[in-house]
Amino acid sequence: MPLKTYLPRHFNFPWFVPIALCCCLILLSCKQNKNPCNLPASVLADIAKLDSLVNVPALRERDSIWNAGGYKEAPVYSAQNETYRFIWNSAFNGSKVCRIEHISDSYNVTVKKFTKDGDIAEIRHFSISKKSWNNITDSLAILGFWTYFHPPYKMVFDPDNWRLEAYKPIPDACTGKRYHSVSGSSPIDKGLYNMCKLLNRLDESLVE
Repeated sequence: MPLKTYLPRHFNFPWFVPIALCCCLILLSCKQNKNPCNLPASVLADIAKLDSLVNVPALRERDSIWNAGGYKEAPVYSAQNETYRFIWNSAFNGSKVCRIEHISDSYNVTVKKFTKDGDIAEIRHFSISKKSWNNITDSLAILGFWTYFHPPYKMVFDPDNWRLEAYKPIPDACTGKRYHSVSGSSPIDKGLYNMCKLLNRLDESLVE
């Protein structure tokens, strides 16, 4: 067989096969990564609601006003460093904020207490060890914080409100999100209570 006839027949055809295989693998990978942890549809819908808070300017502005006016805080989703924050609010007993942040090599804690009229009663700043930080973040991961579904709303007269939220620079492996929030009113479910208690117990006086 002449060389000019042999080369096209045996070397020109296969060139597109590796490219096609790579494209297929990329498409399959993208499709699988949309829900790598096989989360329930209800959880995915809850996460989508959080996306609206983070991405819609009007909702961001409203949340910023709520944070600044009620707690003298910036929104957690706008944090620059890994941050976790617990807010407890009571109609009769004031409110409390416990925030922890990982900044450089420091693990900083801020505790704020407010009177029932919204006045600042106490502000404390202190640091915790890396071990304590890891204990908190690892415990939150074990309790499933990053994929935790909002507890069902319960009608309670003058309830205590509990809110736990977090931001981390590296997206969560299951959701692909950097921000998550869970909230509920007393009596809250055990899972949310145990997660909030991890931050609340950093202060000497626990809110039970």
